[in-house]
Amino acid sequence: MFGLPIGEPVTRSGARPGDLVYVTGTLGAAALGFAILDSGRTDVEHAERFIERWRRPPMNGHSAKPLAEVATAAVDVSDGCVQDLQHLCTASGVGALLRADALPLTPGHEETCGALGLDSLGLALAGGEDYELLVTAPSSAEAEAFATKIGDIIEGDCVEVVDANGRPIELPETGFRHFS
Repeated sequence: MFGLPIGEPVTRSGARPGDLVYVTGTLGAAALGFAILDSGRTDVEHAERFIERWRRPPMNGHSAKPLAEVATAAVDVSDGCVQDLQHLCTASGVGALLRADALPLTPGHEETCGALGLDSLGLALAGGEDYELLVTAPSSAEAEAFATKIGDIIEGDCVEVVDANGRPIELPETGFRHFS
């Protein structure tokens, strides 16, 4: 047995305009770990931290129950934050506005990406295998105790990412595409 139900399931289809978007943990660390291994550059500072994150994703089970109590919708971040949020938005019939400057990153993420010539923001938004929980909920102290607020659910049907000044950011990739 791997676990027991914690109550009523939280599906992808309950998000509503006005909800906030929250994510547990950090984003892009596993993708950075894979990129380090793929490049053979295990000599860069912080390399082992990111490689370990790819090899052994964290278990955030302690946050599942309290988040389930306030969440309107949820999905795990396995294929990339933007892509998995798009799945949730599609199921809920809504859109989302993500703030790039609010994304939680593992310490050393930006420096390590710089040393390898990688796009730090791109890995955080589209890198997969983070296995963090992405939830939508009304503004909630409970949600903020276990997750970082990274955006808003809005009317529409797509996920838009904006910078600190509210300008749209174009993404070359949104995440891992199965069977493509």
